[in-house]
Amino acid sequence: MLNMVTATVEAPAEPQPKRTPTRRTLLLDGGLAVGLFIVALLYRRHFPPDGLFYDDAWEAFGAAEGSLRQLITIGQTQPGLGLELMAWSRIFGHSATTMIVPTMIAGALGPPVLYLVLRKFGYAVSIAFLLGAALTVCETAITYSGRVKSYTTDVLVILMLCLLLPWLAKRRWTVLIAAAWFVGSVAVASYSSFALLATVAAAAVLLLHPHEDRKLRLVSVGAQGVALLGIFKAEDATHDAEQLADFFKPSKAYIEFHLNPVTFGREIIEHLVRVTDIFPGGPGWVSVLCMIAATVGLLVMARRGSKAVVGRFLVLLVLLAIVGAVAERVP
Repeated sequence: MLNMVTATVEAPAEPQPKRTPTRRTLLLDGGLAVGLFIVALLYRRHFPPDGLFYDDAWEAFGAAEGSLRQLITIGQTQPGLGLELMAWSRIFGHSATTMIVPTMIAGALGPPVLYLVLRKFGYAVSIAFLLGAALTVCETAITYSGRVKSYTTDVLVILMLCLLLPWLAKRRWTVLIAAAWFVGSVAVASYSSFALLATVAAAAVLLLHPHEDRKLRLVSVGAQGVALLGIFKAEDATHDAEQLADFFKPSKAYIEFHLNPVTFGREIIEHLVRVTDIFPGGPGWVSVLCMIAATVGLLVMARRGSKAVVGRFLVLLVLLAIVGAVAERVP
């Protein structure tokens, strides 16, 4: 799943001179974004007629009936989502229909936010809209928009970090920025295990781009690392990781390690092809072409240019996802 959200950025656009967006451009982007949101919401507006899926029912029940002292246990690998659902259930109630609304809204926001982020990075309207439309009708994204899970919000987290990282990387940090990064990254990381990995990748990228502030960045990211390790240990104690891995293995959610580099490489490629089969979907040859285009595009983007920081973040995120899949921790 984590791989899916990193595959939304294809090849980088050609460098363009910076221009101030005209009113017409802003209206066009705003109108297309609103249109994508409305259509995406219509595709995702399906409420469960016979209760929640069993994996979602305990999450909703724990949030509705649990207390803050039980947050880590209730939320398991996603205490941030548990806290959100706690607040939501106490305001709007905890019926099956009500509890999937936050995920549904996040799922509907994915396509327009993707479109706007791509436009911010200088991609043409046609490319940004095409990818936004692909996410709008993506069957897996639609399915998870009706689940009490973090997956649709994880897409928004990745896109938010893509926007934020270039600014943080090129700016000379002050104590206030360092403190804000520590607090914000820990808060985001607590939302889900995928968000935790994303903040780890983001922190590594920020350390590689110092501006006479290396010590301050090291202190902030070091404190972040300690906090994230604490969150991981606390979450890890709430479930049987081995049993969870056994549940996902039959669906080939993990990457099997082989000492033979050719066999191992083929295993990784097959896994990435399955990812692109989910987004953007289509015939098998389309998935292969999309996987190749996404890989080449990210590597080129990460080398140099205005989007290099974003490219390095996404490449590192894919590598972390591969390591997690090999370790049978990240499906």
